[in-house]
Amino acid sequence: MRISFILAVDESGAIGAQGGIPWRVRADLQRFKRLTMGHHILMGRRTWESIGKPLPGRVNLVVTRQKGYQAPGAIVVDSPHAGL
Repeated sequence: MRISFILAVDESGAIGAQGGIPWRVRADLQRFKRLTMGHHILMGRRTWESIGKPLPGRVNLVVTRQKGYQAPGAIVVDSPHAGL
């Protein structure tokens, strides 16, 4: 099994700000889509909530420790390991 990670951070090391990403770069989003289309994508609950819906063309997995958490259109797992 091949596992790839995609992570983007700003100059201060932040990966998010107020429920979203701290920048908006169209080419960045297009690259993310190209790399992830047709694959499984594992994200945390806060990322899922900031997106608000499943990313089309991918199997969406959401990691959370919240018992009974519902993520319509995604598979909910309780650890990154369980998502793999």
